[in-house]
Order: sequence, then C-alpha cells, then structure tokens
Amino acid sequence: MRVDQWLWTIRIFKSRTLAGEAVRRGHVSIQGRPCKPSAEVQPGQTIHVEGRLKGVRRRCILQVLAIPPSRVSAAKVRDYALLQPLPEPEPTSREPDWWDNSQWWGQTEFDAQDDPLA
Repeated sequence: MRVDQWLWTIRIFKSRTLAGEAVRRGHVSIQGRPCKPSAEVQPGQTIHVEGRLKGVRRRCILQVLAIPPSRVSAAKVRDYALLQPLPEPEPTSREPDWWDNSQWWGQTEFDAQDDPLA
C-alpha cells in the first residue's frame, strides 16, 4: 500500500490529498529517509510524520503493524499502527547565548530596601 494511502486509512490525515501533499513537502519519512507518496509501506517499518499543513501541526512516530484493506474506524487503528513515544526535545533557554552580558555588568543584586520588585 502507498504511504499516502496508508496515512489516510489509519486517520492521520483527513484526506488522501492532504496526506500526499505532506509527503511531497517532506513532512513524512520512512525509516528516517524522505519518501514519495508512491512509496510502499511494509509491516515493521517506522514512519515519522512531522510538519505543519493547512494550519494543523502533526508530529508522531508510527510503527506499521499491518496493512488495512480500507479506511478503518478510529477504534481499530491500534490493529494497524502503533504510536511510539516522541523523543524529548532538548531544553533551550529563552535567551540566546550571546545575550548573557554579566561579564561586563556583573551579577545584579539588590538590597531588600532597593529591590524594585519587593
């Protein structure tokens, strides 16, 4: 079964057209490699879906368990795909590294009576 059709049958995308568009834009990869909408899906493969399309953000890792004969109900998706946990993103600070200017100004310390936030 084609990857765009498989993503539609297990209800990751609302339509096969949206699934195909996501694959063409590079939001879908099989076994870590970018693919075309016509790429064949086999049981045991891992499919990564990550990207924004039509205002909806999708981010998941799926393990292919089986190939459904047609679009399946939401209750039966677990028979055909296993949703794997996403890796934890690396923590990022809100300020860039170059923003720390304490080497020039030193650490700011206030006395209790001078603290503007107290």
